[in-house]
Amino acid sequence: MKTARAFIANHTGEEFLDKFKISEVAPVENVIDVKYFDKSGQEISYMEAFQNAQKEAEGTQQYKDIVRQYGMQ
Repeated sequence: MKTARAFIANHTGEEFLDKFKISEVAPVENVIDVKYFDKSGQEISYMEAFQNAQKEAEGTQQYKDIVRQYGMQ
């Protein structure tokens, strides 16, 4: 949990975690059924969340290393 929290805080900011309640987490059968929120706490669609995650990933050194090694498909 500590590693997961550090990862989330690093990518969304501490203020996001301050608003998050563990009771809001429930098992779901499909990722589209999950409620997604942006950094300001506004609900967003699955596609918006995916696009935001993609932007975040593209800014990481790990992503850049993979692209450098394997190229873009």
